[in-house]
Amino acid sequence: MSRNLKQAALARKRGQAPPPGLGGPDFKCVGSGGVSDRLNAYPHFMKQFRGALYVGVARPVERAGETGDLDLRARIHALSGGVWSETQRSGVARGAREAGYGGCAEFQGATDASPALYVSTIAPARGACGLLRCADGEEFSPVALPPEFKDAASLQALTPFKGRLFGSLAGPGEVGRIVETRDPASGRWAAANAAGFGDKGNLGAVTMAVFAGRLYAGIANPDGFQLWRTDAEGDAPGRWMKLIDGGAGRGAENRSLASMCVHKDALYLGGGSPIGGIATTANAGAFGPELIRINEDESWDLIVGAGRLTPDGPRQPLSYFGPGFDSLCAGSYWSMGSSNGWLYVGAYKWSLMNGGASGENPDLARRFHGRLSTDGIAPKLAGGELYRSADGENWIPVTTDGFGNPDNCGICAIEPTPAGLAVGTANPYAPKTAPASKQPARGGFDIWVGERTGG
Repeated sequence: MSRNLKQAALARKRGQAPPPGLGGPDFKCVGSGGVSDRLNAYPHFMKQFRGALYVGVARPVERAGETGDLDLRARIHALSGGVWSETQRSGVARGAREAGYGGCAEFQGATDASPALYVSTIAPARGACGLLRCADGEEFSPVALPPEFKDAASLQALTPFKGRLFGSLAGPGEVGRIVETRDPASGRWAAANAAGFGDKGNLGAVTMAVFAGRLYAGIANPDGFQLWRTDAEGDAPGRWMKLIDGGAGRGAENRSLASMCVHKDALYLGGGSPIGGIATTANAGAFGPELIRINEDESWDLIVGAGRLTPDGPRQPLSYFGPGFDSLCAGSYWSMGSSNGWLYVGAYKWSLMNGGASGENPDLARRFHGRLSTDGIAPKLAGGELYRSADGENWIPVTTDGFGNPDNCGICAIEPTPAGLAVGTANPYAPKTAPASKQPARGGFDIWVGERTGG
């Protein structure tokens, strides 16, 4: 069957009318200002577990050198019955043992009596990779990790697949090591791939997902992300195949993937680059993110992005949107979620990043802020964005201004719950951490829950 006929058949299948989707007015804020502390800036994960919504929080450690008196210990909060509680706070070691909690998965290992919540930690400096386990919804306990993990800053992208828990080691010096275990509580892990898949430029799997009986891993690379997949049959390190190379023909402007999500009969890849589309080391950017769809036959479509000739043939965005849904300041598709027949994509915008005043930012960002000023940017160009689509090609904005708060710089996490679709917004502009132009600042993440109540 030709590619055009395949696309027509898929379009007919995806074109079935879904229930009404969520709009901005359908969302209600159920937690604001970081819930307990305005330094709770980034809700890196949300997970429904044992009747509660768990939120893993990262603190604004990038300013620790300027504000050494801040409590940088990460938290985990839970929302149950409309009431928030703090269920975990990092211990203290070198200032903070854990600066954040980067990912989680519900998994039942070989020695687990029931499914448990496994949470990966983010270290404030090189080393101190950690993993926590919670079986009862209340107590989070450290889990031993192998000595060879000691130089990794985090064990990210935790993904259950075929009776194993997979993860990717991240941090300075890491070269794309994916690891697996059948029993996380035992502390025994094995290599799931050849380090970096034999490519010294590969940096690690930022995101992984299971689709059509296979495990997919998005590998960051300065020359353009790679997409690999495995059926995980046989002994580790397993059999992997590379499906996409060189950022799908866009090269360095597609350095990484930030999110993956299965929706109906396809896997969607959300682009993301360091510092939200601005490459500080190369003084380049900004690069808007792309949205790519992987079909069941492993062909791929460009959904949102820049039309081009690729090694797999010409590609034009099927949505007719350019990078970032044509949003000038969109830097990364931080999160995605599929709920009630709709795919939701959450974007981060770099427009207020550090006020453009820091020497760490490239000339483009400094000129941008110099001409418009923070006060000029906020009303029109700031605030995270959320879009939805039933078929993956026709998109509707839910919010383009951080649910009315331009300081909510991005949609950090999306999680379907019994109460509705939970959406977490990031806001690092807390007192003592925001630039002078943002004072007084209120800061702290928000959690919004969307539920369709009307016709």
